[in-house]
Amino acid sequence: LFLKPNGFALIDEPTNHLDAEGRERVAGYLAAKQGFLLVSHDRDLLDRTVDHILSINRADIEVQQGNYSSWQENRDRRDNYERAENERLKGLLGLKEELVEYDTIGANVISKESTNWFTVFTIDKGSSDGISENDVVMVTGGLVGHVEKVGINWAKVVSLIDPTSSVGGYIDRIDEVAIVEGDFTLSQEGKCKLTHLPIDSALSVGDTIKTSGLSDIYPRGLLVGKVDAIYTDAASSSKYAVITPMADFTNIKEVLVIRKGQAENP
Repeated sequence: LFLKPNGFALIDEPTNHLDAEGRERVAGYLAAKQGFLLVSHDRDLLDRTVDHILSINRADIEVQQGNYSSWQENRDRRDNYERAENERLKGLLGLKEELVEYDTIGANVISKESTNWFTVFTIDKGSSDGISENDVVMVTGGLVGHVEKVGINWAKVVSLIDPTSSVGGYIDRIDEVAIVEGDFTLSQEGKCKLTHLPIDSALSVGDTIKTSGLSDIYPRGLLVGKVDAIYTDAASSSKYAVITPMADFTNIKEVLVIRKGQAENP
């Protein structure tokens, strides 16, 4: 089988119909050989005898170094990544449909400041795409922030959790308005603060916060986040709350921008 020089023997399912002892002998024999092509459904045999995997896929043919287990691990990782990408893009499309009353455009994140959180980042759309300062930026989960600075083909986005950020908030359940503010300490946890609450506010943990529309930037009704904890500030006779945003500020790849002039209260 291995006497022909410069040849590659094609070995097809050598362990079919063999008992455990027979499979063990075949594996031991092939493990000591080189220069063959092995076709087999016996994963243990493949792991023990090969150092490359040739995979015939629907769209292409690929060769990877390693055994079957390493190939399967890489395949699973790639499939999971592609599924996550598909879900993210489907979510962005769904968000665009939800915001059908606005003029929106998708954009990719191309850089961010050197922190673990997407407090300030840059997208690949700019003035040539109709982007303007103070345009609202969204992701599938909810509100991200607004455009602070615009170039021809890029724009700088400041997020809700940035310490300089301030957004009018509204709590449907209790019909109250408040201010959603960035906070340096909370930004390290991907969270922000809800302030200007009266001392007798009936706010509860789990309440949903949306934009109030009481500003020139953010239209009413955009989902911001949920109340995570509530505290009383005795010095100012008021309450404040910690909000967990609906947007995931650890991993933002694509956003939807509501272009200026269309972000008016419906």
